[in-house]
Amino acid sequence: MKNAVNTQVQEFITCLNSRIFILSLFIIIISLNKTLMAQDPELYRSMLRVDYEKLYDETKMLTSKLNFRSEGKYISLSNAKITFSCLSEDGEILLGTADTDENGIAKFYISKAYSIPLKDKNHMRFIGRFDGNDSVKTATKYIDIKDGILSVSHKEIANEEADVDSTNATPVPQRVISTWLHETDSLGNKIPVENEAVKIYVARLYGLLPIGEGETDTDGQFTFDFEKEIPGDTSGNILLVIKIEDSDDYGYITTSETVPWGMPVSHNVIQPRALWTDRAPLWMTIAVIIVLGGAWINFIIASWNIYHCFKSHPKA
Repeated sequence: MKNAVNTQVQEFITCLNSRIFILSLFIIIISLNKTLMAQDPELYRSMLRVDYEKLYDETKMLTSKLNFRSEGKYISLSNAKITFSCLSEDGEILLGTADTDENGIAKFYISKAYSIPLKDKNHMRFIGRFDGNDSVKTATKYIDIKDGILSVSHKEIANEEADVDSTNATPVPQRVISTWLHETDSLGNKIPVENEAVKIYVARLYGLLPIGEGETDTDGQFTFDFEKEIPGDTSGNILLVIKIEDSDDYGYITTSETVPWGMPVSHNVIQPRALWTDRAPLWMTIAVIIVLGGAWINFIIASWNIYHCFKSHPKA
């Protein structure tokens, strides 16, 4: 009897120990899983875009756009450091860094005096890199760009068949804008570029007014007849802006030209009578005069009557 009791006690202890072991193992696994999850959180995937633009003064600008996707939405990542570099035949060359703004955009400017090395015969390779942070993964983007040269000129051509101005009966000259797009090879030779879209704008106070577009021919040239009547400054000058936009080979290229083909505009203009000008509408002026005049007439009449009352009833 005693042996049976001892056996049952031993079985109970063994069962209890095994359950305690399983429970302890389960607790350890949960703790370890939480630790691993805390050490290695899921990171958002970042998306980086890099664009190249050659500006008016031949300064080169690299623009990056950094965002990440969360819950089906694209969110801009601000205050993130973007590293810009270029690739030569000898390896990668660091250009510099820039921080993204509230829209996830970072801009880096390269001086005209800095000579960008070529990675091959006629391509420059620019690299944008984001090293990631605690929430967002790293991202790298590169673009291969050719060094495009965009030039422009303007001229007036005497045209006897052109429209005649009825005021002075003289032929109106033909106004022509000519643009050329070339690229340079490793030896510095200029090669005409054809079938590239060119857009022409006129600079306005709050933006650019498109006036024409077309494609370059086999000589890299695009010719546009300027026939618009556009207000200019007091001398009739207007600023033309010529652009190559989002080209696969050349990125963005911008140049400009001032031409005297605008309509002279004087800014010393007499404003019409209106509520928002210094000259009030005539009806309002007359109404104010009548109201104020009536008030003053009543005041004068009342004062005159009071005076006569005192005069006709002198003090005893």
